[in-house]
Amino acid sequence: MPKPLKPGPTGVSLDYTDAPPKNPVDARRWIQEAVRNGCYTATDHLGQRLRQRRLDMDDLFFAIAHPRKVEPYPDMPRNGGTCWRLYGPDLEQEQEIGVGIEAYLDERGRWTVLCTIFAVRE
Repeated sequence: MPKPLKPGPTGVSLDYTDAPPKNPVDARRWIQEAVRNGCYTATDHLGQRLRQRRLDMDDLFFAIAHPRKVEPYPDMPRNGGTCWRLYGPDLEQEQEIGVGIEAYLDERGRWTVLCTIFAVRE
């Protein structure tokens, strides 16, 4: 049985063992907590997609804070975590956007990689 991890320097509560989220409710909570605590990285691809879609990080953060849906995504995780698609409104609430995310755990605590952002056709 793996030992629970100790809280990292961010002070994130690690009341779990060593597994990334496995369901949408836990994934939403994990991702929001990591972003709030600044425990995230963004890919170069994300920056390209933001510019291409005329969106910015505020739009992405608003969608993460106000998701309408979170679902697993069958992509191969690069950090040993689990991959998710989160859907929510942009900052002006004019369009629905999707955010591709990997939630993972390392010695510092709960982290997330913001991988991509896409417009959702309704």
